Amino acid sequence: MSTHFRKFFIINTIATIALLILGTVLFTTHFSEYYHFFYIILLLLTYAVNLTVFYLVTKDAGRADNSLLIVVKSFAIKFFSYLTLALVFLLFSKTPEIKITFVIILFSLYIVFTVLEISYLIRFFKTG
Repeated sequence: MSTHFRKFFIINTIATIALLILGTVLFTTHFSEYYHFFYIILLLLTYAVNLTVFYLVTKDAGRADNSLLIVVKSFAIKFFSYLTLALVFLLFSKTPEIKITFVIILFSLYIVFTVLEISYLIRFFKTG
């Protein structure tokens, strides 16, 4: 395991635990009527997708000469993974409130994990 991936893994794990705690607090206090068990699974799936994408795009990276291609590949894999996940959930979910909550949470997770990934990809290309 490379040092870049190890650091990325630790930061993502900390962020996921923080998001789990934040989600637990919000869903037990203010938004209990919108809670669905799939949100915990969604958090774990987005965590796994983020780690997998970072590993795949950085394991054989040729550093700065392929940096744009690597970033595009990263966004494409994440986008289609999240799109597939969203479509499956939206097709099988019954209530509009749960669907809207799911989309808001998925978008929020996408933003958080993408910011983490971009910051670590920038560090990856700078340190080589």
